[in-house]
Amino acid sequence: MFFKKKKQKKEKLKKKLGTVDKLVTGMIVGAAVGSVLGVGFAPKKGKDTRKDIADGAKKVYGKINHKSEIKPKFTKHEIPEEM
Repeated sequence: MFFKKKKQKKEKLKKKLGTVDKLVTGMIVGAAVGSVLGVGFAPKKGKDTRKDIADGAKKVYGKINHKSEIKPKFTKHEIPEEM
């Protein structure tokens, strides 16, 4: 009885892993097909699209970089006594 349950658990695990494999494969294939179709039906030239993507990435990087450079309101020696 114990071995039968153990065997059933192994079979369920194999079935779940098979489902995960199919899901991952489907996601990869879907991404590839979507990329091909996106490039095929794009309203702009590839050069323009790449420039737009690069400009957007630079904007995001600039915002992140700016936020990381924000200094605290007070330094160690300037903390008000009320705090």
